[in-house]
Amino acid sequence: MKIIETAPSYSEQFSDPFLKEKLTLSIGLCMDGKMHWLQSGNEMLLAGQGISIRMKKKEIHSKIRFTKFYVSNHFQQKRNIKLFIAHRHTYPTRNHISFISPLENIIYHIAENQMFLVNGHMNGKFMKECTVHPYWNVSTDNIWTENKQSVLQYMPMVKGNAVSIYAHEVEFTGKETLEGETWFICDSSKKQLIEVNESLLKNILAIQTEK
Repeated sequence: MKIIETAPSYSEQFSDPFLKEKLTLSIGLCMDGKMHWLQSGNEMLLAGQGISIRMKKKEIHSKIRFTKFYVSNHFQQKRNIKLFIAHRHTYPTRNHISFISPLENIIYHIAENQMFLVNGHMNGKFMKECTVHPYWNVSTDNIWTENKQSVLQYMPMVKGNAVSIYAHEVEFTGKETLEGETWFICDSSKKQLIEVNESLLKNILAIQTEK
């Protein structure tokens, strides 16, 4: 378990042992005006603050990289935090493009002849606040809306080495663990990407309804 008191450097934030992947996932959270990124491994504990994150990758299809994550409040009192899900090109080039499709509420990354669709939810709530930034903004204040710490500055598209980020507002009613899922789908056909994503969404919504 990795303990992080301050945000790591960019190279640490997005380190990933699975270098064969075309996209790299990182999860972070903002508490008391400080950003904390899970820099290595699958778990992070914020010492003294009683918050932890755990990730678990699930193999469901060769074209889908699916990750389930768990955010725990170890204190009894109610509290709110903000969770951030980031994806970037593992091997970026100037020709890569990353953008948000507002109509579909989906993030896309394009690398060579492949498209990647990024989506996710937490407790059945899907992306509302999302953005795409050049990678060098991640470890600076340029990622935030002016005068609004932890509110992402919206940018719809970036060419080259980019990072897509979306946020979840997390409300704990007490000592509890909340769950979420994030995924990216790879294909050369946008139509196929959307069909697979819609299938995933139907299953997730069905499970939420059953609960």
